[in-house]
Amino acid sequence: FFSLLLDQEGALAAIPEMLPAAPAARTKMLDAIHRVVHAAGKASGERADRLAYVEKLFAGEKTPKQRAKPSRKVA
Repeated sequence: FFSLLLDQEGALAAIPEMLPAAPAARTKMLDAIHRVVHAAGKASGERADRLAYVEKLFAGEKTPKQRAKPSRKVA
């Protein structure tokens, strides 16, 4: 929660790295997110936009922050 408050883009960009590799497990987690989001009714506006963004993260799409990271050199 505090990570989202301090650096929302960075916290969201970290999601793909924390997800399991198994597609079935990802689908199960995303289904749970859908149930929570839709518990208050159909997602629209900003809530729908946020859900679409999270869906892209679960699909493995790169966020602007992930693409902008410089490569690290190991000495």
